[in-house]
Amino acid sequence: MSDYCKKENFLFLFFANYEHFKKTNAMIDNEVLRMSFFDFHLKGRTNKEITPSQYISRLEDGEAIVLIDCRTVQEHQIKRIPESVVLPVQMFDQVDEWFPDRYQTYVIYCEHGVRSSKAVEIMVEKGYSNVYDLGGIVAWPGETESDLF
Repeated sequence: MSDYCKKENFLFLFFANYEHFKKTNAMIDNEVLRMSFFDFHLKGRTNKEITPSQYISRLEDGEAIVLIDCRTVQEHQIKRIPESVVLPVQMFDQVDEWFPDRYQTYVIYCEHGVRSSKAVEIMVEKGYSNVYDLGGIVAWPGETESDLF
């Protein structure tokens, strides 16, 4: 057994990341969405991620990208990335009704990256081939829009 897989190393990794993991649970309309520790810890190893600069570069190169905000409608109204459409992660079981083209490029974001990771996972399971996780709007370096102003 490799050193990485030994029980002591696993327990260290688990507890070292647990505090950060606890902070990622998000309150959404009085419902707590929780990812398992393993889903959180392995995020990025199974989902395709895209950085804000990569996303902007691909747009500048003329690529047609659908930007999906998987937060609630209220969160989207308060602050959003320009040109994004909202589809709350709770509705992603019906994503194929809203976005039927499985070969289109989709980039998904949320507040901190937890919900977007789950949304990407759902789309991939449904057969979408070009789905990327942008992470959270908190890390977005560009301009944002709001319906409040």
